Amino acid sequence: MSRIFSQILSFFRVVFFDALKIARELFKILVPLVVVVKIASSVGAIEFLGRILAPVMSLVGLPGELGIVWAAAILTNIYGGFATFMTIMPNHSLSVAEMTVLCSMILVCHSLPVELSLTAKVGGSARFAGVLRLVAAFVYGALLYRLYALFSLFPEKAEVNWIKQRSESGLLDWLLNQASNLCFTFVVLFSLLALMRVLDMLGVTRALARLLAPMLRLIGASRRAAAIAVFGLLAGITFGSGLILGEARKNELSKRDIGIVMAFLSLCHGVIEDTSLMLLMGSDLSGILFGRIIFSVMAMMVLSRLPFFAANDEGAVNPVTEPEVVSGLGKAA
Repeated sequence: MSRIFSQILSFFRVVFFDALKIARELFKILVPLVVVVKIASSVGAIEFLGRILAPVMSLVGLPGELGIVWAAAILTNIYGGFATFMTIMPNHSLSVAEMTVLCSMILVCHSLPVELSLTAKVGGSARFAGVLRLVAAFVYGALLYRLYALFSLFPEKAEVNWIKQRSESGLLDWLLNQASNLCFTFVVLFSLLALMRVLDMLGVTRALARLLAPMLRLIGASRRAAAIAVFGLLAGITFGSGLILGEARKNELSKRDIGIVMAFLSLCHGVIEDTSLMLLMGSDLSGILFGRIIFSVMAMMVLSRLPFFAANDEGAVNPVTEPEVVSGLGKAA
């Protein structure tokens, strides 16, 4: 019994320090971001930008201010989007449908500076992936908006399962809210890391990989490339790019395979961790998980037939530096 307890304690100790390491890097982004957003909100810049973005965001059925939330997620990460949302709209009135559209768009297109760099390092086209993610996110958001509106789905208010915000009567209240948000962010990070480790230990991740492998053959990649796409789909684009890099160095993958897999992972990756995060925001699985996978596979079934992905049996050019192969959370989502 004492040995089991010791192993459990060791497990949580390792997860805690991993989460602490990730949180330290993440907070370097989040703290300046929330300060900038707070200043912008105080001087009326958020309202002004919201009016500018309103015509564009109306195409996906969202208020203009949420364009700022999406932009924050694109330039930083999912947590940056969350932090911006909680600063701009702490007492939101979004429906589940609206929240699902927003979260789905963020899932398709976020963390572009980091993730496009990874795409380039393994031999993919960062420019193509960037344009693809921006366009696909907007198209997918518009499709979800139209579908939900057509069938009057999920009109109820979204329940955000984030830490409750206190009423802000001054700077001190705002500081306390942000401190609470950062603490809760760490709790979420720790929980997701522990969940991923447990799923790996139980073999759930590999079982899901076997289940999804036949479907991912539809994206037009070879069997080996499709298998790598499955693991990137589940664990994240950082993990997937690391696997691709290893296979490319052994000349196991063609440039076409690398291009297709990285394009697919650009649209859909980290479905366990990232989807869990979006559930906390009150979104529905129909958009953030099932619809996203189907949309991404169908998009790649079309895109893989473009001349851009013309067959090329040569191995990818080996990059100079190898990206660190870690869980999808290592990129701060």
